[in-house]
Amino acid sequence: MDLQALLDNRAEAAAIILFGIGLTTLLLHRNLLKKVIGFSFMDSAIFLFLASEGYISGRAAPIQSAASDLPASAFINPLPAGLVLTGIVVSVSVTALMLSLTVRLYERFHTLDLDRIVRLAREDAAVSVGAAAPVGKAERKAGTNADAGAAVSAGKAEQKSEKDAALPDPERRDR
Repeated sequence: MDLQALLDNRAEAAAIILFGIGLTTLLLHRNLLKKVIGFSFMDSAIFLFLASEGYISGRAAPIQSAASDLPASAFINPLPAGLVLTGIVVSVSVTALMLSLTVRLYERFHTLDLDRIVRLAREDAAVSVGAAAPVGKAERKAGTNADAGAAVSAGKAEQKSEKDAALPDPERRDR
């Protein structure tokens, strides 16, 4: 590939480089904010590529007045620009959703490391499942449903306080 071809297609080359940066950021980092940034890089690369492919040099913008005698072939295609604008709106919405979910995960687990979040979520699920089964068997023998619900709630609360005592605060914080 010669240098002139690369210079002629510099917008497409920049889009490919941006997409590669975003993809490697998304795949290689464990921090959720870095993953969101990588996803945004990929979005921007796609928009740059679509906009650069939709532009045809030597043609006018697709704004035609009544006094214009130019044929339709003298204008660029407005469809790629419309798709890019629609994609930007969707991208902003998805990014806002990802950031809000990241904030909720941070509030619950006090970390942005995806591996630690998964580990802590599995521990929470194991504690919840482990607390409900033994209490349910004991209450089935007693035969009262009202007492069973209260015992399950008390068992979960006791299990959660034991879990909080077992996990010191610094272990749950993002370093």
